[in-house]
Parts: sequence; C-alpha cells; structure tokens
Amino acid sequence: MNLFNNILNSRTVNLTTFRKSGIAVHTPVWIVKDGNIGYIRTYKTSGKIKRLKNNHKAFIATCTNSGKITGDKIEVKAEVLELDREEYYKISNKIKKKYNIIYILISIFRNISYENSQIIIIKKK
Repeated sequence: MNLFNNILNSRTVNLTTFRKSGIAVHTPVWIVKDGNIGYIRTYKTSGKIKRLKNNHKAFIATCTNSGKITGDKIEVKAEVLELDREEYYKISNKIKKKYNIIYILISIFRNISYENSQIIIIKKK
C-alpha cells in the first residue's frame, strides 16, 4: 500500500492547512476512506473550513489523538464539499462505523449534525 492510503487508513491524521499569511495550522482529525478519497467532518464555523476555502493546499500525516505527528506527511488537495443531506449521512455513517461508540458520544456531546457541520474531501495530489 502507498503512503497516502496508509494515512487514510489510520485512526487520526494531522491535517495541516494554511492561513492567508502562509502560516501552517496543524489539527488532529478523524478521517474515513472511501476508495482513494478521504473524508473529514468538522463544524461549518471551524478555522479549517475558512482556511480551505481560501487555499486547497494541505498536508496530512498519521498522528496521535493529541496531534503529535508519527509518520511522514504528504501534500494533498483538500476541498470543502457542499453535500445534500443524503450524501452527508452516507459519509457520516462511514465515520460512525469506523469510530463506533466514541463517535456516538462525541456527536451527542458536541451536537454535530448536517445543519452545523461540513465534509472536507482529501484527494491525492
């Protein structure tokens, strides 16, 4: 398997996005893989969303839950998707399947829903 797929298969990835000034921002996130594409779900108002709308350049690497990078990083193309409810829940269910009870607890605790979150797509560059 190649590095991109290994990272997509990991439990947590470090997503590096860039501010308008060019400063890198590192964020540990959950990711699910569908074929050769990765999906990340986050709040619509998150900094990741704002940064990616300005610049699709990003890097991903395997990391710990706290964000400490544990492997090589690679450049990817990351875009914010505008999905209808059905498409959103297909991806959300993949996340639920991968992260199981932790996903359910966090979704309830943080009130993550179609209305207040978006999906980021990660593609190999």
